[in-house]
Amino acid sequence: MRSHPKYFFLAFLVVAPGMATSCFSDYAGDCDRNVDLGCFWDGAGAASGTGTGTLSCGDGALDAGEACDDGNTVDCDGCRGDCSAVETGCGDGLTCNEEQCDDGPQNGDPGACSKECMQAGCGDGLVQDGEECDDQNTLEDDGCFECKRECKVGSLPVGSMPEANTTVFKDIAASRCYVRVKSSQKSWIAARTACQTWGGDLVAWSTAAEYDTVAQELAIEKVAWTGGNDQATPGTFVWANGEAWPSSPVWAASQPDDGGPGGNSEACVELDSGGFLSDADCAALLPYICERELPAAPPTP
Repeated sequence: MRSHPKYFFLAFLVVAPGMATSCFSDYAGDCDRNVDLGCFWDGAGAASGTGTGTLSCGDGALDAGEACDDGNTVDCDGCRGDCSAVETGCGDGLTCNEEQCDDGPQNGDPGACSKECMQAGCGDGLVQDGEECDDQNTLEDDGCFECKRECKVGSLPVGSMPEANTTVFKDIAASRCYVRVKSSQKSWIAARTACQTWGGDLVAWSTAAEYDTVAQELAIEKVAWTGGNDQATPGTFVWANGEAWPSSPVWAASQPDDGGPGGNSEACVELDSGGFLSDADCAALLPYICERELPAAPPTP
């Protein structure tokens, strides 16, 4: 029986409304999606999608509100998994792959993530809270060690066992470094030359606080040269570095005595383990104590 044309037209009117809200397959072969319906074809003519007319993140199409869409919902492959941002690497504010953190424009600021997207801390090249310096290395004797300003031993002879042959003390408040050298005993003048080569001079003090630092912190075992002397004017003691001589120096009993009656054979000043001063023969070979200004920290890389 032949269908009457008017019945075919009525059937089409019944089906057509459903096509506006659901996916369908037209097997057209010249397209793989219906933009209006949000349908996608799997290559075999099967349709998928909601048919709502709104495409979603991960469909491979850049829709309104998306910064990118690479066809998946995976982070750290160049496009954020929710399609909200393009990932460009360290500095984009998104933590990916080997990055420990990423604060975007704040990277590199104190307290923030480093420029390399590593957690803030010693070695990141930033002077953080609690650090005196950060030269981004772990080398000793370069002015900064473990993020603390360092009294460089430098040219001073420390022997084969520095921890046993030198005592280093740093006074941050006074910005001073002190080093007691016992591995290479020298005459007073040779000891002073060694201290000057290091960048300082034989130790001196003009205040009780600095005297306490020298006497208590440097662990003098026997005696050591200081910068005190009365070579220019016997009986008038001065410090070699020009610092003011203390008004009440702590002399040992019966000191100074200039080597006894009739001379100035003891024109240089030594410090003993009790913190007392004595004058002594400048040619005697003794350990010595140097001091210098605390070196500036290495510049931040």
